[in-house]
Amino acid sequence: MKEGRLQERLRRIRQSGAGEGRPSSPVSRPEKPQPGVPAEAGPEWQEAGFQTLKRSVTVDIAGILPEVFPPALSILVPDLFRHQSSTGRLPEAGEYCFFDLETTGLSGGAGTVAFLAAMGRFTSLLQMRVDQFLLLDYPGESSFLERVLETLVPEDTNLIIVTYNGKTFDVPLLRTRCLMNGMRPPAIFQADLLHPARRLWKNILPNCSQSVIETEILGLDRSGDTGGAEAPDIWFDFLKTGKIHSLTGICDHNIKDIAGLARLFTALADIAADPLSGMERYRFDPEALALRWRRFLRVHKPLAQGESGFSELCQTAEKLLYEAGSRGSAKALLYLAMDAEWKNRDYAKALEYTEALIAMREGAEDPHPGLEKRRERLIGKLK
Repeated sequence: MKEGRLQERLRRIRQSGAGEGRPSSPVSRPEKPQPGVPAEAGPEWQEAGFQTLKRSVTVDIAGILPEVFPPALSILVPDLFRHQSSTGRLPEAGEYCFFDLETTGLSGGAGTVAFLAAMGRFTSLLQMRVDQFLLLDYPGESSFLERVLETLVPEDTNLIIVTYNGKTFDVPLLRTRCLMNGMRPPAIFQADLLHPARRLWKNILPNCSQSVIETEILGLDRSGDTGGAEAPDIWFDFLKTGKIHSLTGICDHNIKDIAGLARLFTALADIAADPLSGMERYRFDPEALALRWRRFLRVHKPLAQGESGFSELCQTAEKLLYEAGSRGSAKALLYLAMDAEWKNRDYAKALEYTEALIAMREGAEDPHPGLEKRRERLIGKLK
């Protein structure tokens, strides 16, 4: 009985035309970019794989690239000291690759995708070439990653990947996306500039974002620039509409990030070469650099003594401490007194620094009880 009723109902449905042959109402779907180069992208963009575009841009370096990097650069950028220790030299200019990603989020979780990558390398003392890869849609991610890795990890060259906060975000995200696409994560040597920048400017600037350092310290112009925080919304909007105009603004922002990162690197090299003359030009914290310089020479003394310029590095450390002390650094004066007494056996100089420190701390709420004992001991040694 039930089977007969079901057959009767199916017969009535077929006769009513609600099944086969009934035209369905059109469904409105947003346009999506098709494989290839969108017409509005510009002639500089070329197809580099499935749903992947590439362009190469030559940009000027705002600073001057030194022909030879100073050995003290590894003091300011500790990551480079590991390379210097293993190879006996600092990398040459052509071995640095400046790397930055634009992504669909800032959390770095499994759902975050990198849709734009830029890699810049020096081509002369005044210019660099930036290769940029743009992902047009999710299905092209494997092709996008392949192109990025070919440029980032070339078979014939061991590059030093220079980033800004890339150790905690860009490179881990790149490795995650490789794993999720069944690709082997890249093995790279990385030098990150975030902590060197914080060491020099955290007590001077409201924050140490790359853009703030570029504008406040390096004097770069980022006016009219599309903010990196807008990148996720702009890419998602592109996926819905296919309109690439706003997306190219993020691409230009990405190019400026690479150029700014390179300028920051040349500034650190300039400071390492002559920190005393660079103190006013780059407005860094003299105490922070002086303490870093002194600590480096103490910790890495067995290795650093092999360098031909070790004595000059020691002299620079003392000059930096003296400059910081003259600007009111109690720590710098204390270390000057300690070094003069115990390392140089110059008790008169140690007493001079100690008395300057006592005078500086006179009336302080937390007087240092050891300073008076140090002064008495030094007077006794002089007698």
